[in-house]
Amino acid sequence: MSKPLILLANDDGFRAEGLQALRGALSEFAEVVVCAPASEQSAMSHSLTLHRPLRLVRHEPGVFSVDGTPADCVYVALHSADRVVPRRPDLVLSGLNHGVNLGDDVFYSGTVAAAREAALKGIPAIAVSADNRADRQAAVGVAARLAQSFLGGSRDELTLLNVNFPPGSDWKLAATRLGTRRYLDAVEFRRDPRG
Repeated sequence: MSKPLILLANDDGFRAEGLQALRGALSEFAEVVVCAPASEQSAMSHSLTLHRPLRLVRHEPGVFSVDGTPADCVYVALHSADRVVPRRPDLVLSGLNHGVNLGDDVFYSGTVAAAREAALKGIPAIAVSADNRADRQAAVGVAARLAQSFLGGSRDELTLLNVNFPPGSDWKLAATRLGTRRYLDAVEFRRDPRG
């Protein structure tokens, strides 16, 4: 029996430390294919690139980048006629994001959008993000165990989980409701010295 197939994406780029650590942990029990942005794509939301060609680059076996958004990466991987993934993935995992995606963040997050793109295609998906003060190795371990248990259980094919790791390393998984997170001081107006 073949190993389950996990498509791994993110919004921090295919070279991001969190993605690389997660790839290593997931490879212990699954075949992992990475298809992630060629460069940083945070806060790109669920945008798809429609008005220019996208470039898909194979960096090594099982590692691809796309010069587009996180949602583009998942879309391209799933519609690439076996150029990226050899078959339909059993799970799409997006992360490990550098920073949490809480409340209203989920509408802006490229990490969550990559997972949501998979869920819209009927593939179970998990977005994982960690606070900058979280123990990242511990977060990777918990995310890998969650993915493994997710693969082994029965679930709705439209499942989308958004998992966030707070500071530290002593966590308990808990289901919560989506809250509100407002950024009231995120815009700074300045005068352009050139007019």
